[in-house]
Amino acid sequence: MSLIIEKIVMRKSRKYGTYAVFDGENLEGEKMHYFTMSGVLTSQAEALLEKYGDDDGNLSSPILASVISKKSESGRFYLTFQ
Repeated sequence: MSLIIEKIVMRKSRKYGTYAVFDGENLEGEKMHYFTMSGVLTSQAEALLEKYGDDDGNLSSPILASVISKKSESGRFYLTFQ
């Protein structure tokens, strides 16, 4: 899945911990609003915010990202940005 990320907001849940919310568009130009509790994607989102985000989570320029599934050495699957 590919998307154009314009804004990232980190939210906290008592039940699930910290998760990331992505606002932007899909490749067809439709507005989208996705969230993830994936630890890998959440840490990558935090790194993107630190490098390119302002205090409100708006990115200095939109980022084209693809989310893929990978298999760890232990055999578990996880999501990550490509």
